[in-house]
Amino acid sequence: MDDLRNLFGEPKFVEGVGDIHPIQLSDWTIFNFYSPVIQLRLEQFENRTDDMKLFDCLIREGKKDQRILIMLKEALHMILKVEDIAFGESDGQHRFVYGEDYEINRENYDEFRKVVMEQNLMIEPKIYKNKLMQKWAEMALKARSSKGIEMTFEDKITTLAAWDGNKPTFYKDYTYYQFEAMFQRMCQFKNFDSQSIMMANPYAAESVSKSMEHFAQSINLRKDPYDDVFVKEDNSKLGRIKNSLK
Repeated sequence: MDDLRNLFGEPKFVEGVGDIHPIQLSDWTIFNFYSPVIQLRLEQFENRTDDMKLFDCLIREGKKDQRILIMLKEALHMILKVEDIAFGESDGQHRFVYGEDYEINRENYDEFRKVVMEQNLMIEPKIYKNKLMQKWAEMALKARSSKGIEMTFEDKITTLAAWDGNKPTFYKDYTYYQFEAMFQRMCQFKNFDSQSIMMANPYAAESVSKSMEHFAQSINLRKDPYDDVFVKEDNSKLGRIKNSLK
């Protein structure tokens, strides 16, 4: 059965953590400032022992650079919608404590982070073992973006507003997930309309019919832009480099 909580903008309750709330567009600019600390993954931290979890690494680095802990705490305020959050250590374990019985610690941080990433369509940074591979992936992604349509988040809001006949402020209470779902569905509608018109052309109908997607076809909102960053052809330049690094 489909879980519609993200589409309806509802919080998700996690035992020991409490309600985890998706971020609304009215808070998106501020959240974007703090969210990079949530996106950090275990593989990005060097000199870690096998028993260290992601939360342990964040705390270790946060002790060296207080900005990490400040960013994490501010992000927690926005995600958990609580005012008072205390950071401390007890029984040898660090934790963020809030409410009567809730806390974020090394045992539940991964589950908390997973929910936040899903609610807000956040993508984990791709980590390549080979630095040259990492460089080529970033270059390929940048090149692909430069060939596409330049579009800011503001452009998306004004586009959907113009299509719906609403003011941009109409979407302030939308979560990022809700807005992106609506925007992508609108794009699919417009694409379907364009392809339907082309179907009337007998010279284009056959090629269009093979690639035509229904306006209600499922959309992958969580598609990782790095998944197909390298072209598949083995004889391509990127393909040859990729194969040589295996």
